[in-house]
Amino acid sequence: MQLITFDNADRVPFDLDGRIVFSSEKLELVHLSLNKGEEIEPHANPFDVVFFFIEGEGEVLYEDQRTKVQANTTVFIEKGKMRGVCNTGDTRLRILVSKIF
Repeated sequence: MQLITFDNADRVPFDLDGRIVFSSEKLELVHLSLNKGEEIEPHANPFDVVFFFIEGEGEVLYEDQRTKVQANTTVFIEKGKMRGVCNTGDTRLRILVSKIF
């Protein structure tokens, strides 16, 4: 068994409030918090991603599309596709990101 708390989780290696709450060779779980107006710039990755929106409102950028999302919404994006997330709401946007390797 492995126990990781939010407080002792490693921080993500970029300039956002993110914590790596689990990591293995097959899966990585990251808890992200985006403040009002913060954005994860569109980018592609060599792995599939599942976003679970815990709190707040925002937009998912997928290829050339923008889709509004809110709490309790799940979005799956295939590897190699352009993706990004923006907090368009008035409160913090909290996301659990699952990277599937």
